Amino acid sequence: MYSKFFLTALLSLPVLFAGCLDIPGGPPESAFDMRAQIRFVDAGNGVDTIAILLKTDPDTMRGVFTTDNIVTSGADTIAIHDTVHVTTYPRIYYRRLVADFSAPLNVVEDGASIGVLNSGEATGYLNTPAGPRLLSLMADARPADTLIIQESDSEHVGTQDTLGRGSSHFDVTKTGRSYTIQPAGATVTENIVVDYKNPTLVIITDRKQTVFFVHDINPIISSEGGRVRYGWMNYLVADERYSDRIIRNKPILPADSIAIRFVNASRLTPSKKIVVRGIPPGSGQAVSKTLDSLAFLTVTRYTDYPPGSYSVSVSNAGGLTGTDSLSGLTLNGGHRFTIAIVERDSTYHLRKYDDD
Repeated sequence: MYSKFFLTALLSLPVLFAGCLDIPGGPPESAFDMRAQIRFVDAGNGVDTIAILLKTDPDTMRGVFTTDNIVTSGADTIAIHDTVHVTTYPRIYYRRLVADFSAPLNVVEDGASIGVLNSGEATGYLNTPAGPRLLSLMADARPADTLIIQESDSEHVGTQDTLGRGSSHFDVTKTGRSYTIQPAGATVTENIVVDYKNPTLVIITDRKQTVFFVHDINPIISSEGGRVRYGWMNYLVADERYSDRIIRNKPILPADSIAIRFVNASRLTPSKKIVVRGIPPGSGQAVSKTLDSLAFLTVTRYTDYPPGSYSVSVSNAGGLTGTDSLSGLTLNGGHRFTIAIVERDSTYHLRKYDDD
């Protein structure tokens, strides 16, 4: 019985394998458009410090020192025997530079520059291969100084003999840390990387996105009591479309609608208030909408409105008076728009970007 079963199974294997080979494996890779439309916007502003590790001394130094002291304290005579074990750790050197994030940014993708952006500027939509793209944002920075950090431990081991009162032993370790600053030898600016945290941006197939380069509030590195600081440009990714290939090239919006979204790329205050007012053509109902408490690094969803003439104002959250405004915007149907809050000249402003 068992031999018949195994014989049947063995005779069936070629048929199974042949059937597997005949099963279609789906369309070839070339049938997929593994690309996306990516736009970059420079929303950088403000001055920050960037500390770059230069080197670390190679050796740890150790030394032993012995001292004997006689101390008279009132009626007591104290004999102190102190052996000090000193461990001097390798010195660490940081080169500190001052970067102005409102200066032009050179956008480098996969080792090649794709353009230089001034603050507030945007590239066009770039036909970009999907997958991980290696990005570097390069900007000019001015050398400030070199910081040298020296750490050492002093272990004191010894005895205290108080004549006529007995003796005691002690073992105490004291840690010391010193900072030495050497002024910069040159004042010529240097082109350095200013996006330390996110060197890789993953692009998803058929994605349409805008990537805002934003000077983040929090440095990516802050240590030694703030002496070692790496201020940086963050990536704020805003999706605009994820379309199936079947509906590609069809309108995103009908001709009787527009869509607006808002981006807060300003670090100056915790949150912002946006007021939108619009007058559609003909006898359509006027638009009046308020968005309060729009936090830093927030990207809202698109909201549909009728086409027409629009004004947009921005203020601090809860504020009554607009800090900046865009007025007389003629927004035609079938299109989408981004209104971004960006910084310039120690305050914040509104900028409009067309998304289609």
